[in-house]
Amino acid sequence: MYSRLGLGLADVRRVWICWMVADSKNLEDLLARYHVETGMSVEVISFRDTILPELTRAVSTANYDDEVLRTFSLIKQWKEQESRLPPTAQSAIGKLPLRNEPT
Repeated sequence: MYSRLGLGLADVRRVWICWMVADSKNLEDLLARYHVETGMSVEVISFRDTILPELTRAVSTANYDDEVLRTFSLIKQWKEQESRLPPTAQSAIGKLPLRNEPT
């Protein structure tokens, strides 16, 4: 299959993405068995611990056409702006009433 694309099996990087790895010992055993059974190695990447932080670092303040990147940009700016607030203001922010909430 890969040869039709000009690739050999060794040229293909197989990656499984998961939210997080709860039991790394069992994962190592599973990957070793998978390699023995298929001859293919797989890298497991945590979406929570690797991909989300990298995406957050990569976005800037550009007006992205992609809603996900725009959301990451907003979250990044929120964290940066919140970290510059004095501690008393940070703790008070969560206590502010919303427009439609009774006071």
